[in-house]
Amino acid sequence: MNKRKKILLSSLTIALTPSIVVSCFNNSSEQNKKSLDSIKKELEDLLSTKENVLNLYSDNKYRKIYKDLEKAYLKLEIDIDNIDASLESLEKAKKEISISLEKAKKEKNEIDKNSTLDTELVISRNELKAIIDNRDSIFSNYQDNKYKSILDLLTIKFNEALNVFNNLNSTKTDLDNAKSSLLAAIDQAKKEKNEIDNNSASIPLNKSIKISNWNVCNLGGLSDFNRDVKLKAITSLINYLDIDIQGLIEVELGSLDSIQEMVRVLNIMNPQAKWNYIFSDPSDGINKIIPSDSNVHEACVILYKESKVNPKNFESLNKPFVSFDNSSFKNVFNAPDNVGYVRPPFGVYFETVGQIRNDFTLVIDHFDQPGNHQYDGGTAKKTPSGNKIKSQGRQESNEAWNLKLLMNFYDDLDKENDELIFMADTNIRKGNETALFEPILNNGYQSILNESLALTSLGTSWNYSESYDKIFYKGDLTFSTERDGYYPLYNIIEDNVIKDFDANEVWINYVKSFGKNYSNDASYIRSAIADHCSVFFTLNLDKNDLD
Repeated sequence: MNKRKKILLSSLTIALTPSIVVSCFNNSSEQNKKSLDSIKKELEDLLSTKENVLNLYSDNKYRKIYKDLEKAYLKLEIDIDNIDASLESLEKAKKEISISLEKAKKEKNEIDKNSTLDTELVISRNELKAIIDNRDSIFSNYQDNKYKSILDLLTIKFNEALNVFNNLNSTKTDLDNAKSSLLAAIDQAKKEKNEIDNNSASIPLNKSIKISNWNVCNLGGLSDFNRDVKLKAITSLINYLDIDIQGLIEVELGSLDSIQEMVRVLNIMNPQAKWNYIFSDPSDGINKIIPSDSNVHEACVILYKESKVNPKNFESLNKPFVSFDNSSFKNVFNAPDNVGYVRPPFGVYFETVGQIRNDFTLVIDHFDQPGNHQYDGGTAKKTPSGNKIKSQGRQESNEAWNLKLLMNFYDDLDKENDELIFMADTNIRKGNETALFEPILNNGYQSILNESLALTSLGTSWNYSESYDKIFYKGDLTFSTERDGYYPLYNIIEDNVIKDFDANEVWINYVKSFGKNYSNDASYIRSAIADHCSVFFTLNLDKNDLD
């Protein structure tokens, strides 16, 4: 190629190159503009739904979400109107508004979920409150004293429900459980009332009163074991023996709920009886000299049939019961601490119901433990009158010797009444009765139980030992005894006293189902029920006895 042609070709190439570049640039610019227009259109479409979207969050409970979305939409408007906006910035704006919308949905769902739970909680609270508010109306059906045990149980259940209702931290489940428990208690109360009403009948003429005392071996509060084992046996025997007044000793101070349950069950067993109870007042029923946390403190309880007797006020006290104040107690055996009765005796003044109206005072107690222990300071050797004593601690010896002074205290309170009864687990060993109870026996009282026959303390080998349990009586009314004045507790299964238990093996397996495993079979009676026999006698009423 000659030189001229080369120059011409080179010039042509240079002239054509800018045109190609401009053409490529224009194509890219058009595509970019289309992308910008497209995303702007998407963003404008999103912006056009602003009012509809915000309306979804107009409720005050979504206020924060609403405010956050308003800010997000405002920023979107600014991004769309920005004439210098790039494709990248618009894509970022699209991503941001999408995130804001998704976040708003999630927060709304969470609020709705919690709102539903709150609504259900309010409904549960209102349902429970409606039942609680109807308390007075429900209670009005159980004002008769024969329903007292039912009313006591209902009161406990209503108080439990009220505690749940008043607890601001109670959950829906807590409230619903309280409601179910309360409704079940109300339904059970109706059934028990119907059973009592259906079994009610006219009360026959009362000619005698059967009075019992029983050391029930550390009766505590209403656990499953106490309710379904211990109380089942105790109430069954009281009903089986047809007792009219039942003293209970070795009862823990905090066991009122067990006593109320006992009365409730007894009234189901025999609705005509109209069982009630008196629980000794801890304010004057425990020894103030002995430390308050001492395990010697116990309550005394007297169960009684209102169909047979009613408490009668001691005139000077304006109440029918009182614990002995130890004011006249004499430390004749020189115990190191003159504490008086470690467990102050508890007395109740009764009057019989019906055509024959006799009155009498019943005193029950549980003496200090036998032998040389905390309050004894050694054993007593001789009484003040010179009679020998064998293996007896000074404290319980003092308590036995002071029985005359104790009963004089109650004799002064009940004025003209001549009938006085003392029943107790005295812990006075066989052979020491005549010596240690000399003052009371010389003061017109009779010992109803035969010391040699009435061995009322349960041994560990299906046997009986010691005649700790005593009954002393003074009065014009006659009395009688049966079974030598006590029930041999080891016979309770053999005699079919407890419903559905006709063999010791059945009873033992039943007790074991409550996690109790004793070292020998006898303990399934002795430890599960009581380690003493119930003692009792019958007081024969007399219409001619006016004192």
